[in-house]
Amino acid sequence: MYNVNESSPGVTVTVIRGGSTGGTVTVNVRTTDTGTAEGGSSPCNPGIDFTTANQLLTFTPGETSKSVTIPLCPDTEVDGLETIGLALDNVVGATLGTPSTATIRIAENDVAGAAQFAAAASSVSETQGTANVLVTRTGGSASGFEVHWTITGGTAVHGGAPSPGVDYTGPTSGVSVFDLNQVSQSIQIPVWSRAGSQGPRSVTLVLDWAAGGGTLGARTTTTLCILDADLPESD
Repeated sequence: MYNVNESSPGVTVTVIRGGSTGGTVTVNVRTTDTGTAEGGSSPCNPGIDFTTANQLLTFTPGETSKSVTIPLCPDTEVDGLETIGLALDNVVGATLGTPSTATIRIAENDVAGAAQFAAAASSVSETQGTANVLVTRTGGSASGFEVHWTITGGTAVHGGAPSPGVDYTGPTSGVSVFDLNQVSQSIQIPVWSRAGSQGPRSVTLVLDWAAGGGTLGARTTTTLCILDADLPESD
């Protein structure tokens, strides 16, 4: 078993020759499709984790070890632990010993981070037109990252279209998508002015799941307050 970090340019594997060392021995070292990492040809292309190898090693008389390097292809995707399979075959001048296979474990070095609302509460005037509820991610910004949000309640009235008595429109759930290295996103909620004085109304939003290797942070609930722009009449 070989262990290497994804940020490494490659991993070197050593083949040992035992027993008599008087003659010449050749053996083939190759990567196999038994691992979870994706192999490909050089140079590294998107989606490829390592450069495949199929190399003939020649031991001259007296030589007892040979090494081959498997190039890695670092990326910015959150892939988790991945593995590469190795095998020895086509030996000439000797027999295969044990083990004749091995596994390279590639440790993840990318972190997608955690998403949460930027604040526990925010406010917008009913005349502003659009409320922007900010979602941020911290602790890493690798890979694409998605977080799902849902409006779960509040005292404000939702409607499918602007009409008397409606405080806000638009979808009541959705997905905010963070690109690589992006650390903030806004959930946009159209708000509408109502005639007369109703006082402040609230909208409660919840982050309920995350995808792309990230997690949810501590602040998964926020309240948007829609402020009344109509002042009550005074005597």
